[in-house]
Amino acid sequence: MIKMSTMKKIFLYMLLLCAGVAACTIMKNDQLDKDAEQFLSEFKAMLTKSDSEILAMFLSGQSEEEILKGVAVLQNKDGASVKTRVRYAEATGKWDAGYLFIDLPVDLSAEGEEMVVKHLTLKLVQKKAGKFYINRLGGEEVYTAYHSLKYKVENRDLLAQRSRDLKVYYDRAMELQKNYDSVVWYTQYEDTTYYVAVNGTYVLDSLNKKSPATFKMGLLHENGKVVIPVEYDLIGNPSINIPGAVEVKREGKVGYFDLNGKMLVPTEYTWVVPYEEGQSKALVKKDTVFGWLDASYQFHENFPSEKAEKYIRDFTYLTEKKFVFGGDHQQLIINLAQNERYNYESRGIIIAPGFLVNNNIFNWVTQDFTTRLSSEDEVYESGNVYKENSSQYSFSLSETIDVLVNSIKTRYIGGRGEFYTENKINLIDKSQNLVGSIDTWGEGDFTLKRLNEKLLQASFLYDGEEGPSANFKELNLPYYNYFKIEENNLTQLQRNRIFGFTEYLKIDSSFLSGNFKTYNQELPENQREQFTSFLSKETIEYMRVEILANYGFVITNEDYLDNYRFFGKGEDKNQTITTDYETVYAKASEIDKYNLDFLAKILGPIAKPI
Repeated sequence: MIKMSTMKKIFLYMLLLCAGVAACTIMKNDQLDKDAEQFLSEFKAMLTKSDSEILAMFLSGQSEEEILKGVAVLQNKDGASVKTRVRYAEATGKWDAGYLFIDLPVDLSAEGEEMVVKHLTLKLVQKKAGKFYINRLGGEEVYTAYHSLKYKVENRDLLAQRSRDLKVYYDRAMELQKNYDSVVWYTQYEDTTYYVAVNGTYVLDSLNKKSPATFKMGLLHENGKVVIPVEYDLIGNPSINIPGAVEVKREGKVGYFDLNGKMLVPTEYTWVVPYEEGQSKALVKKDTVFGWLDASYQFHENFPSEKAEKYIRDFTYLTEKKFVFGGDHQQLIINLAQNERYNYESRGIIIAPGFLVNNNIFNWVTQDFTTRLSSEDEVYESGNVYKENSSQYSFSLSETIDVLVNSIKTRYIGGRGEFYTENKINLIDKSQNLVGSIDTWGEGDFTLKRLNEKLLQASFLYDGEEGPSANFKELNLPYYNYFKIEENNLTQLQRNRIFGFTEYLKIDSSFLSGNFKTYNQELPENQREQFTSFLSKETIEYMRVEILANYGFVITNEDYLDNYRFFGKGEDKNQTITTDYETVYAKASEIDKYNLDFLAKILGPIAKPI
């Protein structure tokens, strides 16, 4: 089977489907037809069969391990304390972009626990003779809920002890809270516990927003002594940037306290970057002025050396190393709010240093970290194990603007997938101010290229379960996004085609070449996965079809029509439709005429009907 194990790609698939869609035609059918009902009957029977018989029902990019993990939850054959029951009679379905999506409610029950209902999605592709195959077993929420409930039931004593251990911090927080409106977080550093006190109306989700805070924060020693007055908008993790110190934020500026309560750096700076060279302790930005702090944290204007200036101007302070956030790397802040699911799932928080936030690498507050360290006893938790700035680079876009590209990799546990990657494209002026930003997904071979003064191209290899559509032979197709740069703003351009590059560029054979995977379920198992260096004729033909269809050319091929209705402009009632190639060609843009001529050299004259 073809490896694809990340839940991120579920989100990526949805992003790809929705990006730039001007109109969308989806045929819904809540009542399943006879073929789909027959398939569900076969699926139910499949759960009692061997692994090889189960896998024969799949035409999928999911790994065998991922598929069998999901199926095992439905089989109830290991005597587990949690039982599942699929409500086949309540199945609903809808057709979408050439796939049939079937939704199945699943009951999860365990002794002494309330029954919960989650949903399983089967994404089906219909092949020869109307036969259905499972293209994706979408069971993340069932899988996560099953194992969380299973662990809770089978480890009640351990989890009760964990709750008792955590209760110590809740009880102390309640005592300290008598002098404040609330005590919301705690963290530990060098065998001492510190608590974050709040005056005002505390709203955790507001911390990443630009609206004014409705509360102020401070830091308390476990003995009640005030370490940092309750006067700040945000209190950071101990030692996350400067050893033994805590970054604080007020009105968009940052400063530092040590854990004895001494203010080291007043809250006057946009950011503080550790930099030890000569007398320098850190490099700082104060409004529009660069400077540095000495060993006594006194401010000096300008850079301490040419080397230090280059370190900042060339973004070396961001690109020379990785920044990894998570319980094995920093002391987490723990949210004291009672978890609405299980008390033992205390969630960790990381407050990023200002220099990472102002360059749009991380948000001020990142939540949902697991709190168990890898060296500790196993306690089931779902959540982020770590977030890592896995790769980054910069280049000059103009005399006034630089581009900084960051890839953020997240390891998440609790689902069948594990790793997710997003990319941030940031425009930064020469004064190191963020002036524009776009987030985009894409793990395989992500690149960003400047095409001209006004246009950027982001590309990656989309390694999907069956490409972006059931009707393409290739499983991994190049995917392109385009961004317009105008007055220091970055705007993602709308895509009206699957192969968006045909809208903006005069193409050549490089856009059709690569290392493409195909998968043929009908071949012997050891021959099913194959590779080709050039796109199939059918895929290239569709590339041509969607250019023509944008100008009213009639599509009669059902596979092509399904794709175009979903990704393209659909049925534009104001557009004159025709089957005459020359009429359409005359209306095409200069770029589209060039690309139609290029594709005709490969495919020959267009065949009718298409």
